[in-house]
Amino acid sequence: MYFPARARRAWISKSIYPGVKKEDIEFKMVEDGFFINAKKGDDVEYVGTYAFCCPVIPEKAVAKYFNGKLIVTVP
Repeated sequence: MYFPARARRAWISKSIYPGVKKEDIEFKMVEDGFFINAKKGDDVEYVGTYAFCCPVIPEKAVAKYFNGKLIVTVP
């Protein structure tokens, strides 16, 4: 799931991946969007590509993963 929000001049993305280990998440961000591939064992794979409406600064992105929730904040 993806829930974008604009807050204090930063984009916040919240994604939920139940049962996925941190080391099984592939995340790539570029100026106009990001890609997520999260694997849970051999049977379940979450894949998504999302676009931003305006350019962001990927090098300043901060990502946190805890209890199946990936939160990414990027200016």
